[in-house]
Amino acid sequence: MNAVFSYTPEFLCSELSMTAFEALIEDLDWERRETAPRSEYWVNTFNQSYTYGRGKGVRTYFPRTTHPAIEAVTDLLENQLAFRYEGCFLNRYDNEREGLGWHADDDPSINHERPIAVVTLGQAREIQLKQQASNEQLPLRVMLEPGSLFLMNAGVQQTHFHRIPKAPTKIGTRISLTYRSLIQRDGHRQREATAPKDEGRL
Repeated sequence: MNAVFSYTPEFLCSELSMTAFEALIEDLDWERRETAPRSEYWVNTFNQSYTYGRGKGVRTYFPRTTHPAIEAVTDLLENQLAFRYEGCFLNRYDNEREGLGWHADDDPSINHERPIAVVTLGQAREIQLKQQASNEQLPLRVMLEPGSLFLMNAGVQQTHFHRIPKAPTKIGTRISLTYRSLIQRDGHRQREATAPKDEGRL
């Protein structure tokens, strides 16, 4: 069986991790949607929108201006993996009540032959993964430390769901930079991301 993920705890040096976190908190014009318990920001080199969610929770994000801190992290990531990531979706969780429900990043505009990369800044948070075929299986759990790199390997979005659950204790802000290798669209609308039918958004 192929590995579901890989984890590098100190991908960023502590100085870059801290300065990038502070800059992105201050400088980005974060979007806040009523249906999403977090703040969000979407950048990509194709200047194309990204549609996410299902049902009443479906929402479209239009590309925003990138930032030197995003570019610094992107350069390190691309140098290590030796290919380009065209899209970065940033999520900002300001406290323990904010999170992300079960879903898979299986949109056809994503190149699923490459891993999805998650870089964490600020507060450590847990990510959970579970197989799509079984709701009975206990989820895999990984604590994403500040400055860490979490790779969900190629093909995992077709076999597993993942989420950022609410935290059991009071915590501070986490920013995640989630990188996707994109396929340039031909003008057709993207399909909605997949989530279990019985799962509400956090």
